Amino acid sequence: MIKPNFSNVRQLLQDNLNHREFCQRLLECAVQLTGAHAGLLWSCSNQPYYIICEHSSGKGTRIPISQENHTGMLLHMSQQDKSAFLQNSDTQQIPDFPLILLCPIHRQENGATKTELIELIIQPNGNPKKQNELLEKANSISQIAAEYFRDPADQSASQVTDLQPASPNNLPAITFEKTGEYLNALHSSIDRKLASANIANETRRFIDCDRVSVVCKSHNEFQLFSISGQASINRRSNSTTLLEKLAKSVLKTEKSFWYPDQSDIPPQISSLLDEYLTISSTRSLVIEPIFKNNVSIHEDPESNENVRNPVIGGIIYEHCREQWTRKTFQPVLDFTTLHSGNALRNATQHQGLFLYPVWKTLGQSKVLTAPRMLPKLLLGAAAALLLCCFLTFWRTDFYVSADGVIVPENTRKVFAQLDGVVTKINVRHGEKVDASTELIAMDSEDFRLKKQETLGRLASLKERVASMKNLRFDRNSGDNDQRSQARENVNSLIAQAESTEKQLKIIESMEEKMRVVSPI
Repeated sequence: MIKPNFSNVRQLLQDNLNHREFCQRLLECAVQLTGAHAGLLWSCSNQPYYIICEHSSGKGTRIPISQENHTGMLLHMSQQDKSAFLQNSDTQQIPDFPLILLCPIHRQENGATKTELIELIIQPNGNPKKQNELLEKANSISQIAAEYFRDPADQSASQVTDLQPASPNNLPAITFEKTGEYLNALHSSIDRKLASANIANETRRFIDCDRVSVVCKSHNEFQLFSISGQASINRRSNSTTLLEKLAKSVLKTEKSFWYPDQSDIPPQISSLLDEYLTISSTRSLVIEPIFKNNVSIHEDPESNENVRNPVIGGIIYEHCREQWTRKTFQPVLDFTTLHSGNALRNATQHQGLFLYPVWKTLGQSKVLTAPRMLPKLLLGAAAALLLCCFLTFWRTDFYVSADGVIVPENTRKVFAQLDGVVTKINVRHGEKVDASTELIAMDSEDFRLKKQETLGRLASLKERVASMKNLRFDRNSGDNDQRSQARENVNSLIAQAESTEKQLKIIESMEEKMRVVSPI
């Protein structure tokens, strides 16, 4: 493999390369000339930035860098004039980590500055002389790329070339005979697919452009129906997908779109336009909307109401040999758009008739329309009419049978308020009961144990209270201090006994809740 040099890089200007091929070849040469691990070519004209092409030397190198830092580096270098090494702030403390070399490419397009950036991943070298050589190589590559974008004669097609507008002498030769043939071909069919194909092919020949495409609205979405020179549309093609997305964005605005004469392009359309022009050879692009109603016919000057006139399709004109000027070519494209729109409107309105597929099938059926089948057809129609009349006017009884379940009007849910074990069921299924009738008897060992403990504690307290009272009134037992202490103990024991009696009442009330009774 021959190692590239600057003569080989400059030779790219002489080769017949489109924009995509030139960018890929230029990036490959830049990676090999600088000894980089990998390279990327960024489009930095509009946010968000996107990759035009990429190339790797086969050395697997990954640089951990945040998206925020990377975007900041690209934004900073897009405003510079010379190439420079930038240290990744996420890895600047790591020695011998790869550096990023960014080479800006500036150009002028329609008075605006457009910028591309070549990003190269370079292995660091402590020799300053070596780094200066790499910077000089990067600047030379940027200059060669700028020459390619500046000179329209050295490329077959490019989205970024500053071309001279076409002269008025480039208008196609239009005669009455040619116009008559064109209009006759447009209105030769009222089938929407055939009408779209006729519009694309005949319009391309009539105005002598490179490609004409027709977009129609189907199921509330704009789709490419036909492309001139193509029998079918490859939906998986990148150019077809991007052109369809671009047409959708433009037709939503309900306005004509001219490139490169369009000013103030919205960013949503501009990003799609840059992507499409990158992979296509289009120098002039015009998208004209087609409305449901012909505005020149259906306008009512005396009415102040805004009548909705939706877009039902569009026509896309593309030219690759030179750029059109709007002032020169607008009358021709207005003429073709007007008559193409009438043909497409007629086809769309015809195909939108109620039960159109049924009428079309019946009309194309030779069996039903043959003269010998006419008596049978009339007889079948009469029989169908009589059957409809019979079903409509003949009265008959109509009975409906169904299975059902009788449910009571008033119901109550019965459930136990406390947990326990069912010891007895006092009623049977279907038995009539009154309110407060015990349905289920329940028992709980915990409650029985608590009740026994409480009863025992209460009896013990009562015995102690009685013995303390006897001690308090016995004059022969102890001195005054002991009798005073006995009185205090009696009061305390009486309070404990009263508290225990309350606990016993609570336990008895809880035992009452163990009985499940009927609420009604």
